[in-house]
Amino acid sequence: MKASNTTTKSTLSSSSSTITASTSSIATSSSVQERWSEANIASTVQLWKFDTRQESILRQLQPLLKDIDHWKNDPHEVARYMKDFYKLSVPKMADKFRHMVEWRISERMDTFCASYYGHPPPPIFSYFPIFLLGGYDYEGDPIYMIRPGVLDAQGLLSLTSAKDILDYVKFLQEVTLTRYTPGIPKHWNWQTEHYEKTHGGKRFTQFTVIVDLQGLGRRHLRGSFFGVLQQITRIGQDYYAGVRKRILIVRAPRIFQLVWNVVKVFLDEHVHELISISTPADYHQVCDRYLDRKILPPEMGGQGRAMPGFFHEFIRMNGGMIPKDVGTKRSGPFAKGALTTSPTFDMSDDDDNNEPFTAPTTTAIAVKSLLRGHFDVSSITNEVTTVSLAGKRTRPETINYSARI
Repeated sequence: MKASNTTTKSTLSSSSSTITASTSSIATSSSVQERWSEANIASTVQLWKFDTRQESILRQLQPLLKDIDHWKNDPHEVARYMKDFYKLSVPKMADKFRHMVEWRISERMDTFCASYYGHPPPPIFSYFPIFLLGGYDYEGDPIYMIRPGVLDAQGLLSLTSAKDILDYVKFLQEVTLTRYTPGIPKHWNWQTEHYEKTHGGKRFTQFTVIVDLQGLGRRHLRGSFFGVLQQITRIGQDYYAGVRKRILIVRAPRIFQLVWNVVKVFLDEHVHELISISTPADYHQVCDRYLDRKILPPEMGGQGRAMPGFFHEFIRMNGGMIPKDVGTKRSGPFAKGALTTSPTFDMSDDDDNNEPFTAPTTTAIAVKSLLRGHFDVSSITNEVTTVSLAGKRTRPETINYSARI
């Protein structure tokens, strides 16, 4: 299934007509030639620590993209697509970049936040625990935290729509990944207001991503939620490429064997290569290799807080059950007492962590079953692809929870 709102009907090739950012409020006065000045190319090579081969690829991309008159056509932004799609030929890299720009123009992403923030984000999404931490990893890069285990997925789906969720995800991506986002409070621009001020003006390149699965259980295994998740992952991989340098999946419960059979189908090969998986018993040792555990949230044994600005002011790091009277609308007054009650569940661990999954069935059946909304835990295999800390995939097997990855 491919999200209809994340595709473009345009033919993407280096011979296509000039792409202009006619709807952009971010467009700068500089020309494509000025953005691709020798000084900017040199600073990009230095910032991304490109070797001679990578610098050559960047320079080969320049003439293939010269007709794209959009602020994204900048060596620094193009470098992201080089990082993710390094296995592709140079023309195909260029096509990937074109596809992103075409999508931004068709979806009016350069003005999206201004129109979305015309009314504050619906309060219901403050319970969607995706945020930047206030500290940095050992390389000085930001840490992007995702905590699906404490998300009231059932409540979110019952009180809002898939379109509302995807709109918020696009808003979140723009606030997180666009250096200066028009239409939002100035102090929400974390890159210019916080990161660059504490890093001597250095521009942000990539995140360490931490996916905390503590609390993941059967309540999250709904076909409708996986359908939305599939669309979210496509938006991230296709249109916000090159921002993840590693993905640490931590505190993975036993039921993750089941979830991974579905989620891994949504992820491109280059994303698989970034993933490592650790359990509740060893995740601290894994995190310690990349960051000071003190910057982790208190629930993970740290003392950390969310990044100042939007993430600190709006996001609930602990997620939690969504109250029945929470506002769900982006426009107009937030009506209280007019919503149905969100399903009640215990946010603590359930028995899923201790239940083995041994019934023989294929991953394909599991995927189809979940996406159609027909879930039967007794019919799912325990097969899972284990990913090592070094990023090398092994053959499908059951996760060894006693091992140190």
